[in-house]
Amino acid sequence: MSDHWVLDFYLQGVHSPSKSHFFYRPGSHLLLSLVICFFLLVLLESASHPAELESCPLPGDYGEVVCRYNEKSPNQIYIIGMRHRDTLTRSNESLTPRIQAEVYKIGEWLIQNQGVELLLPEGFFVTSPKKAEEKTVRSGSPPAGPRAGNMESLEQRFSDGRKFVNAEMLLKENFPLLLRQVEDRDLYQTVYDNIQLLVETEGNMEKSFLIRSELDYHQKKRVGTMLQRIPEIVDEEFRVGHIDNKKALFTIGLSHISDIIHYLEERKITVHSPLFTAANYEDYVDELTLAKEDFGISIIVPRTLINDHEAMERNKLRVY
Repeated sequence: MSDHWVLDFYLQGVHSPSKSHFFYRPGSHLLLSLVICFFLLVLLESASHPAELESCPLPGDYGEVVCRYNEKSPNQIYIIGMRHRDTLTRSNESLTPRIQAEVYKIGEWLIQNQGVELLLPEGFFVTSPKKAEEKTVRSGSPPAGPRAGNMESLEQRFSDGRKFVNAEMLLKENFPLLLRQVEDRDLYQTVYDNIQLLVETEGNMEKSFLIRSELDYHQKKRVGTMLQRIPEIVDEEFRVGHIDNKKALFTIGLSHISDIIHYLEERKITVHSPLFTAANYEDYVDELTLAKEDFGISIIVPRTLINDHEAMERNKLRVY
């Protein structure tokens, strides 16, 4: 396994070292010399990396990097786990406008500090998933950028129920980003239909269980399929010169982040077929393309969600 494929989880706290002191065993001077040489080589190797590849800390007021892989790679995918409006009603939960404002600020920071030029939003189907795929070529390099205002004004804009706007749409409006659809249309429509069925069968435990099983299967397969499409989209846009680097911002609901972390850990996507359903579904197993093509990945969670321990636990993300 490549050394790159060691996930770096950002946890608060320090692990205690072992009590065995090997430096005081026979041959300790030789071991000490070898260890010193090793660390000197590591320091020299670290110094050889170009300055532009060094990580720049994300402002803590906006969010936190909860998982990072292969950060020295020039090819980077930044994944923001967020909260959207309700899938069916388009209504906001109480904290959704604040989270959307933080997502906007994270995106703004990534554009200005990491050179992100490509935006890959989850579920960017405004009217119908059968609409033609939207593809907009950016014009020019990312500027210093017109600011959409402070957090309060952003929250007010995302709270407006008269006109639907989210963080991704506002980023596209304020920056010359290239926008690409990453969804598989059929899977998106299937998930949408399952959600509607789940609402309609509320109160019927047997039907709800079966629909939930199918929904979980299709959701996991949908997320896996989006991850597999990302390298191809990034490579294509870079090859034809629409973007100057292989960096992209991928936004997705917080509920999918634990699955993404699992796929990264395993270096492959494995989704087992649901049990007890009438339809015969096949297991979905595929080697993770992001790993094969040496992409770096950073998973970012907005500050409001980080501070919401109940939401983090509910989405299988532990807070330390």
